[in-house]
Amino acid sequence: TAREKEQLVKALDKDGVAILNVDDKRVKKMGEGLKGDLIYYGLGDEAQVRASKIETGIEGTSFIFNYEDKREKVLLPHLIGEHFAYAALAAIAVGIYLGIDFKEIAKSLEGLKPPPHRLNLVKGEKETVVIDDTYNASASSTIEALKVLGKLKGNFRIAVLGDMLELGDYTEREHRRVGKRVPEVAQLLITVGKYAHFIADEAVKNGFPKDKVFNTKNKDEALKVLREHLQENDVVLIKGSRGVELDEVVEGVKK
Repeated sequence: TAREKEQLVKALDKDGVAILNVDDKRVKKMGEGLKGDLIYYGLGDEAQVRASKIETGIEGTSFIFNYEDKREKVLLPHLIGEHFAYAALAAIAVGIYLGIDFKEIAKSLEGLKPPPHRLNLVKGEKETVVIDDTYNASASSTIEALKVLGKLKGNFRIAVLGDMLELGDYTEREHRRVGKRVPEVAQLLITVGKYAHFIADEAVKNGFPKDKVFNTKNKDEALKVLREHLQENDVVLIKGSRGVELDEVVEGVKK
């Protein structure tokens, strides 16, 4: 939990170092009263290790990292999504603290690859690009995945979004939070499962065309609808909780 992480930071002695995301107010506050060294990273001016000119697309993610009067370009060819810049900045800060050469730090990051089913780019049939993010899903991670979809160029952008499970009393609210963001990036929406219809309903409320929404009960129905509408050079995001088994939809449209 956030409280436990804060306790870890507070437990550092004068020989320790905390590397914290300054753009997160809760995390930034953890640095107050620290006995050891402190390095802030982020995108704003308060960050000691700062990223600028972030670009993301099918070729991966790139940015410039800045530290004091030095700058170095970083390429993450296997990672798509601006949020990966934060993870890279944390690693860069560790490297700087340990005195590793800037170019060596940048070079080492080029080999980073995402775990299976976590924003993996897959070649699909009809020369399509599939974003396989089927490992699991929360509202926040789904919104980040939608941002990635919005960054990729293609003929048509399709979002295949399954249930986000184990949310209890927050089930409807969290699905609607995702649905509100769909019209910003997608042109066709396929929902999958018992609760994902809340995504569709909220998307329509926020201006998404109703005739471009398909609510399906399971992975098999979703795959059938997707294959019926898939066109050459489309970009498809497929994401949902593990229990919805949308990785099988990815397999169904793989080249």
